[in-house]
Amino acid sequence: MRLPPAAATLRWIGSTLGAAWLLATPLVAQAPAGYEQGVFELRVGRVVGVTSPVLVGPSAEILLPLARVVDLTGLPASIEPGDSLRSTPIAGSDRRATLDLARREIRRDGAVIPLTPAEVAVVAGEIYLAPTRIADWLGAQVTVDQENLVITFSRTPPFPVEQQAITRERRAAYAARTATADSAWAAVPWAPRSGGLAAEWNVSLPSTQPAKNASLQLQLGGALFGGGFQVGTNMSGRRGVDRAELSRSWRYAWVNPTSPWFRSIEVGNQGTATSFRSIRGVSLSNVQPFRNGFFSSVPVIPDVPNGWSYEIYQNGVLLGFSDGARQTAVPVPLYYGSTPVELRFLGPAGEEVTRSFVYQISAQQLPPRRLEYSVGTGGCPVARDCRSVSFGNVAYGVTSWLTGSVGGEIVDSLGMHRYPYARGLVSTARGYSGRVELTPQVTMASVGYLGLGRLSASLSLGQVSSGAAIASFVDPDRRRRFIEPLLAIPVRDNALGIRSVRFEGRFDQPVGAAIDRVRTLVGVDVPRGQVAMQYERDPVQRLGLASVSATMLVPVSRGSWSGLLPFQAQLGVTREGVRQLQLGTTVGNGQNRSVNASARWLGPRNGVSLVVSYNAFLGHYRQSASLLASKGGTLATTVLGGTVIQDRGRIGQSDRFGINTAGVAGRVFFDDDTDGKFSSGDRPAMGVRVISDAGTTRTGEDGSYRLWGLLPYEPTRVVIDTLQGIDLAYAPATPEVRLRPTPNVYAPVDIPLVRTRELVGHVEGWPEMPLGGIGLELRDVATGRVREVVTFNDGEFYVSRIPPGRYEWRIVPSALQALRAEVTSPIAPIVVDGSTAEVIELPSIILARVQREPSSP
Repeated sequence: MRLPPAAATLRWIGSTLGAAWLLATPLVAQAPAGYEQGVFELRVGRVVGVTSPVLVGPSAEILLPLARVVDLTGLPASIEPGDSLRSTPIAGSDRRATLDLARREIRRDGAVIPLTPAEVAVVAGEIYLAPTRIADWLGAQVTVDQENLVITFSRTPPFPVEQQAITRERRAAYAARTATADSAWAAVPWAPRSGGLAAEWNVSLPSTQPAKNASLQLQLGGALFGGGFQVGTNMSGRRGVDRAELSRSWRYAWVNPTSPWFRSIEVGNQGTATSFRSIRGVSLSNVQPFRNGFFSSVPVIPDVPNGWSYEIYQNGVLLGFSDGARQTAVPVPLYYGSTPVELRFLGPAGEEVTRSFVYQISAQQLPPRRLEYSVGTGGCPVARDCRSVSFGNVAYGVTSWLTGSVGGEIVDSLGMHRYPYARGLVSTARGYSGRVELTPQVTMASVGYLGLGRLSASLSLGQVSSGAAIASFVDPDRRRRFIEPLLAIPVRDNALGIRSVRFEGRFDQPVGAAIDRVRTLVGVDVPRGQVAMQYERDPVQRLGLASVSATMLVPVSRGSWSGLLPFQAQLGVTREGVRQLQLGTTVGNGQNRSVNASARWLGPRNGVSLVVSYNAFLGHYRQSASLLASKGGTLATTVLGGTVIQDRGRIGQSDRFGINTAGVAGRVFFDDDTDGKFSSGDRPAMGVRVISDAGTTRTGEDGSYRLWGLLPYEPTRVVIDTLQGIDLAYAPATPEVRLRPTPNVYAPVDIPLVRTRELVGHVEGWPEMPLGGIGLELRDVATGRVREVVTFNDGEFYVSRIPPGRYEWRIVPSALQALRAEVTSPIAPIVVDGSTAEVIELPSIILARVQREPSSP
């Protein structure tokens, strides 16, 4: 089979255009005198449309069957009594455009467009209309491509059929994704590994007596049977002491992330799960190590008018939908933290309305019917008044919005002391919350609503008993009560540009006494900044301090650099006068380096102090330096730190992430020998962008890459950018690689690139049948993605850049209906591999004519 070049194909189509019309079969019941019959491809926007019969007049004017165009657009056109009036809705209004056949005119938005005899024809009750007049009636634009036999209608907003086509594509991708997403992520295999060595180091060098005040912290980590172990030491000089202080710690945590009941066993230095006391012992738990993934689903049933449908998105990704025919709940998956959600309402005439809101899921919430526990015991390596601690706690997700937990500790400290607790957490996905905590030392309750763009409010109150382990300089030996209100009110359409006003406060008092500690704040959000007024009074600072602070982003342009520079200012006064004045700013490139400088005056006694800090992430290590200058002297400190990772010959460095994190490393290569492994017959792919949850990087000359900073045990994915950096004749063998990384090691992930293929084929029919403009669909079985193509005038079609996989293909049903044909030859699935670059020639598709309406294949 021969595929003519594109230019030759277009010239060939143009030369045979007249022949195609003359060879057309009687697809129209009875053509009027002077008209010929032909076939055009009718399209709406970018949607592959239908093959339709047309009438061709003496001067090559074209008339289209009106009913077929209306069906193609999906507009709810209506026929009024007498068949003389036909109307279609005008987008964005409740008015309708009218086609009056009796008067031969179109009425739209007060304008009357007459129809000439050459622009309308009626054949056996079927109305044929000129494309330009159909566009006038529909409020659209029309393009007639006589060379390629294509007529395209477009409109803003899109036609309903465009919305439906885009919706189908999104929903097909959504169905393919969600059909495997939850199960696939849950089924991501856990392959425990051993080996690797990660060293995290930090050095602090003060300018004052560096030999005595310097400190060195070194942590070594590795992997053993899938668990992470670490040993560490901290050496520091103590001011006034000639010898160094040395402390050591060690820990091993074995984790099975796929087990619901025995997820982790830890030995060594750790904290209790109740009060976070430091112990050295052993613990057992089934608590999820990181709460950053899927939480649960919430049913959403928006109130929509009849005929409307809706879709639900998060970050541009379709989460769920309803077709409007039934008002059933759509489960929307929620994730820990913030889940921004957009509701897109789609009307029958192309209307589109969007609404946005945010779901909030606390890290302390558990999914419905999820039970988690932690138990452990150990000695106290730090506290001198503590010998041992045993603890246990159980938490249960009663519903998606209610979580309860109970537990306690038994502390051996000059006798056995028991510290039970009970907590209840109410937190709805739309921002309503409530919390109750009961312990022997603390009784607290809070309620609130923290929505986005709406009124936000909360109220917390409680009592702290004497002896509670709470850091405070305000009479900690007495029982105290507190209340904390918060209120934020959005403001719109005002001359000052104020966006919101918020009030925060805290009021403390000893039980049986008056309020002796007050903190209040009134803040105003304005364009490019915030202004706040604050008042604070406590028993130590007897004179109340009132202050005004402002943070503004100031546009700055200097040379080739321009941006917004933040400035902070604060003024504090008491009854005795000004007592506090502070100015500061931050300069940086937003990624790797920043400098913060501030000057503060705290009254005549303390004078002026200057603080300058510098932070830089330099790839192999991080650096921070600070300078404090005041009346008491000057102190400069430099801190260096970083992480070095060694794993099976791979050595990497990180300036941001330390031990007990994980990484991926491998090679991207052109798999020319199609064995899936990098060998002598393959070529490295240089400059390819590799993307993972740890960030992005580009491959080197040998095709290798390294990324560090993944959460261990959590499912993650590795993909490459297929649009830049690779030969477009290649594609990754698999769209993405999913894995669960082991801490302190690089997970090996090689990405072979395989050749894509080109497909050519041919549609055959009876001799007098036109073969141009017939639509076909090619569907990827694995992903559900559909490629659409239209045949050339001789029935040939061509599809480029098909990656390896299994595909199903068919002629679109609308083309078969227009041609009154059916497929008589078997259409077998296509298996594409990357073993060669040769064009794949497909068996011809043979059509036969039928008298009945053909069924969809």
